[in-house]
Amino acid sequence: MGLGLQTSNGSGGEIVPRIQYDARAGRLHRIDRSQGADGWESTPTEIDFPAQMVFDMDTIEVGWILIGNGAVDFKMVALGEAMPARPTDQHKQGFRVRVYSQKLLAGVRIWNGTAKCVISAVDQLHNQYVDQQAANRGKVPVVEWRKPIAIKSGSGANTSTNYQPVLHIVKWIDRPQDFSAPAAANTQTPASAAPNGTAPTGSGHVPAPGAVQQQAAPQAAGAEF
Repeated sequence: MGLGLQTSNGSGGEIVPRIQYDARAGRLHRIDRSQGADGWESTPTEIDFPAQMVFDMDTIEVGWILIGNGAVDFKMVALGEAMPARPTDQHKQGFRVRVYSQKLLAGVRIWNGTAKCVISAVDQLHNQYVDQQAANRGKVPVVEWRKPIAIKSGSGANTSTNYQPVLHIVKWIDRPQDFSAPAAANTQTPASAAPNGTAPTGSGHVPAPGAVQQQAAPQAAGAEF
C-alpha cells in the first residue's frame, strides 16, 4: 500500500521547523529560522548521506499543495481518508510527514514533498512500513536516507535529471516523547523558502511540533537520535 494520494493557508501563526529535499540537486537541508535586521531569515544546513531520523508514518498526510508567488496553501487529509478535491490547476499532489532527530534536526520537523520522484520514494517507504508494522506495534520506524538515485527524463535538448531519495527502514523504536507534543493552533512557513520538490508547512491534521521541539533532547525513547 502506497500513499494513494484541514485546510490551511500561509497567514499568521508560528513558524514550523522543517527540512527540505531538493529533487533537482539531490540535497537535504535542515532549515533554521532566525530574526535578522530585515526580518525573519532562513538558514539552510546541509545533511550528509547517509542520515538517520525517525519518521512518524502513523500521522502522514496526503493532499494538494500550492506554493508560488507568495502563496502557500495545503488541502490535506490523513492517509486513508478520501482525497480532497483539487482546489486549482496550480495545486500539486503532495505529502506531509513529521520527522525527528535531536542530533541532526534539534527535535521534530516537518517534511513536505510534491516532486514525482520524491512521492515515489515515499510510496516505497510506506510499503516497507506496512510490511513491518504488524511486528512492531506501538513503535515508530528509524529511516535511513541513502545516496539519491539520478532519474533522467526526456531526450535530446529536453533531457532533465532529478534525484530520487533512497529511504530505508533500519529499525523500530519506542515513540519519542516529542511526537506526543500537542498541535499548534496555526503554523506555517513562508513560500519563499521552499525549493523544487519541497513544500512549506502549514497547519493541518498532523500535530505540529511547536516550541517544545527546540528544547533539549528528551531522556526517553528516541533520545539517541
